[in-house]
Amino acid sequence: MSASFFRGRVKRVEYSGHPDPGAIQFEVEAVNVANRTATIINFDLQIWHSLERGSRCYFVGRVDLDQRQELEINFRPSERRTFIFRWHCTQAQLQQLEDIRGAEAPWLQLRASLLVSAAWNGDASPRPVEWEHLYEEDSSSWPIQNFLSTDQWIGLLRASGARNSLAPAILAQPLPPSFRRPAELLESAWQSHYKGSYEEALMASRKALECLGFNLFGDIDMSWTALLSRLLTGSAESTRTAIDGIIKALSKLQHEARHEKGAPVAIDKYESELGLVITAVLLKYLASKFKP
Repeated sequence: MSASFFRGRVKRVEYSGHPDPGAIQFEVEAVNVANRTATIINFDLQIWHSLERGSRCYFVGRVDLDQRQELEINFRPSERRTFIFRWHCTQAQLQQLEDIRGAEAPWLQLRASLLVSAAWNGDASPRPVEWEHLYEEDSSSWPIQNFLSTDQWIGLLRASGARNSLAPAILAQPLPPSFRRPAELLESAWQSHYKGSYEEALMASRKALECLGFNLFGDIDMSWTALLSRLLTGSAESTRTAIDGIIKALSKLQHEARHEKGAPVAIDKYESELGLVITAVLLKYLASKFKP
């Protein structure tokens, strides 16, 4: 790899369904910082994920130039140009990043190399074709990294349809119309979870269950015992008791997020995830028993 005289930055990242369904689109600006005329002949772009902010990295996927852009791009000295690249990712790849990140967005790296032919100081004879790194413009470091905010990452997840790894299997079929409000609250809980607002996520999941009495039977004060008696009419008493126990145990976990009494209890990602997954399973189970 020769010395590099290109600098760049990621201007925008968005989920794109056209013309390539299931692609994340990167808008990357590059500038030729040297007194030379340079032609980019080819690109090699890779997405890597940095664990612990650089100490451990692993390869995620390759990024391709948008098929509608011309390949050979000429740059005059100090000229800037913008390129569109697409990462043809799978939900499984996005999910892997989601599952291992903390409260912040994944620390992604764009490892970009450019195949360049350049002519210096008006020399009509170009130098041999060489690979150059695309360095980050502000820091002059390689690779370009940490270019996603948490809100941008959540937007990509939402646009792609990715969810917690267990959620799609649990709610592969949408809840019935009578469960519209609980479903909305559960979705709100997942969005808070993605943002790292774990207490808020558990509180929303609690509301998703608490609103069932009113939404199904118009009784805002209906107890869980009465609700289960209405829903589980064909079930054995032992089954109703067991389900009631699950709900009460979940309620204790959700109650930890309220901080009403005693010392505050910190809710972590996995406790939030546990509460949301159990809530989703319960809603699916109770919806299967509801007879409008």
